[in-house]
Amino acid sequence: MPMNCAYFHWYWPAGWFIFVLFIILVCGRFWWWGRWQHHSDWHEHASHEDPIEILKRRYAKGDISKEEFEQLKNDLRQKQ
Repeated sequence: MPMNCAYFHWYWPAGWFIFVLFIILVCGRFWWWGRWQHHSDWHEHASHEDPIEILKRRYAKGDISKEEFEQLKNDLRQKQ
């Protein structure tokens, strides 16, 4: 049975649609993995930070008063 080009004509747009969909899915997967990886690195970095250093930074920014800083620092040292 000879192949008729008109027969494949109907499948051509569907082939491009599947190809574009595949590219979108691959790019989306890399984008999602990159966001997840970035968030994971940030969370890991933040969880290993010294609590006293966090207190010093908060005091330097003016988030807490000197009395609060001293009280929290004493509380942290008692727990360690």
